[in-house]
Amino acid sequence: MLPAEIHEAFKIIQSKGWDEAQYKNEAMAVLKSRVGRGWERALDWSMWMFGTSEQLNRVATLMGTFSALAEKNGLAGKKSLTVEQIDKIRELMDIAHHVSDRTHGVYDPGTLPMAAQGTNPAALVIKSLYVFKKFQHNYLQTLYELGWKQGNWKAATYMMAAPTLLAGAGAFPLPWVWETMMGIFKHLFGVDDPEEKFFSFMENTLGDYVGGIPRQGIAGVGGHLFDFRASLGAGKIDIPTNMVDLLGAPGSVLSDVYQGGANILKGNVWKGAEKVLPRAAGTVMQGYRELTEGVTTKKGAPVFFGKEQIKENFLDFALKSLSFNPARIQRMKDIERSEKLTEFEYRDRRGDINSRFLKFYLAPSSERDKNKLIDLIDRVYQYNTRIKDRGLTGVEPFITNQSLKTFIQRNLKPTKRELIKAKKREE
Repeated sequence: MLPAEIHEAFKIIQSKGWDEAQYKNEAMAVLKSRVGRGWERALDWSMWMFGTSEQLNRVATLMGTFSALAEKNGLAGKKSLTVEQIDKIRELMDIAHHVSDRTHGVYDPGTLPMAAQGTNPAALVIKSLYVFKKFQHNYLQTLYELGWKQGNWKAATYMMAAPTLLAGAGAFPLPWVWETMMGIFKHLFGVDDPEEKFFSFMENTLGDYVGGIPRQGIAGVGGHLFDFRASLGAGKIDIPTNMVDLLGAPGSVLSDVYQGGANILKGNVWKGAEKVLPRAAGTVMQGYRELTEGVTTKKGAPVFFGKEQIKENFLDFALKSLSFNPARIQRMKDIERSEKLTEFEYRDRRGDINSRFLKFYLAPSSERDKNKLIDLIDRVYQYNTRIKDRGLTGVEPFITNQSLKTFIQRNLKPTKRELIKAKKREE
């Protein structure tokens, strides 16, 4: 049987509705206003687990805070309560409610940014964009209040360190600090991707478990369990770069429906259903596909890590089915992404040098200055030296006399396709 003070606390929570899933309710309100009545039941069902987990989090925060306060005020373990004690419990629950709101955020129109308030079209767009930003906003505001307003830098430091320790450097709440550090690291050590180089160095030096903490935190357990970076990255507020981002949560839902429908029409029913179905079902289907067929791109091409296609194991499948991001799969994707970005960087460098040589040889003879040619040759030398120094020989192609000659010749005459098209025009 529950102690009297705990029973009274639960009664207060229930009567005042402090356990409501505010985050889920706000998201649902925006989503329903965009997709119409026909989808309401499906949306309600798909968000049930999301809302339940939020309720559990809020109640756990409320009761954890209240229990500590009750023990401190001599109210723990009571079999019965006096009127004065009930009044005191209500007072303590108000404090616990304040803590809960600061922790999880308050989702009502009054807490929206000024630009998102009102019914004008611009406010509605900003409101849609803001739906999943409340956690970030709330976290940064609390951090600001603890540090700058109250001067409690110890608490603020703990607050910054907690997500970083749990989920790695990607969850550091001041991302610009981390990016500045990596920029310095890049110039000091001459590496193309300083972040990936740092993570790899730590893993190779300290092993996957301890060395993996900077990449995925202690929750990653050496790249075997969870990757929480996307969930706990509170400091990074992304700026929308396309219409889907601009529409926020509704845009994301409509994009999933569109992409899923397109896959179904092309005959890829399984992958299409992953997008169209509620997340609770879609992630299970995606996990099973990646367990049996392997990870693929949006267009269905297999994603490789070295010689082997990336595939989930049974632990990865279990985590994905529960809507967690498997750390092992994410680590391989990170490394692949880093290598792709490096490849694109060298391709752009190579393309720039080739274009400069083409421009030089297309210029009249009087404008082909010797100093310009020396500068171009120096660029080639620096590019090739960079590849050697960074151990990319065989990975990235060198610029040679033959490659430059081929590039210039290819651009000074029409392609075979253009010749065929020209011939057909003449017929």
